[in-house]
Formats: sequence, structure tokens, C-alpha cells
Amino acid sequence: MSRERRIHPRTDTRLEATLRCGATAVIGIVENVGAGGVFFATDDLEAVVDDNAACCVEFETPGGSTVKQDGTVLRGERYFDGSRVIRAFAVKFIEQLDVGSLGLGA
Repeated sequence: MSRERRIHPRTDTRLEATLRCGATAVIGIVENVGAGGVFFATDDLEAVVDDNAACCVEFETPGGSTVKQDGTVLRGERYFDGSRVIRAFAVKFIEQLDVGSLGLGA
């Protein structure tokens, strides 16, 4: 049984995003977002992104605002989504995000 590690609730979403860690930029999507972080997924299986790396997540809200949040990669994982292998990263933000202002719904 897995243990829930989140402090803040998450909102499911599928927003196009970029994860930047140093000179590495990975294109993907934010699968969910909360005040404390995001779950970022990509089909780029070769990008070099280490656990504990400093990073910045950038995505555009449905209303057209750009969000840039600095954070730390807590962990990377791979999963099969039913058609292909996906690489994903749990990112913890340094400063909390006001998720209610993003226009993502409930």
C-alpha cells in the first residue's frame, strides 16, 4: 500500500509545460498541480534530470497567464500509460503557488 506524501491537494490538469534544470529543458505536460508542487510528465526518456535537482516549471494557464515556479525534483519515475512509457517527475515548489488563481476549476 502506498503512503500519501502530499500536504496540499492537487488539481488534475493536462497543461503543456517545460521543466528546466540547469542547461536541460524538457517539454511535457503538468498532470496535476497543487500549492506545493506539480507532477510533470514527458515522453522524453533520455533527458538528464536528477533527483534533488534545482529546476523551474513553466506552463500557461487556460486564461493565458504564464506561470514560472522554481522548485526541486523530488523523484523521477517511469510508468506505462496504456500505449507508451512515460517519464515523470514530482517537483516541489520553493514558494507556494496560489492554485485558485489559475482558473483550473475544482
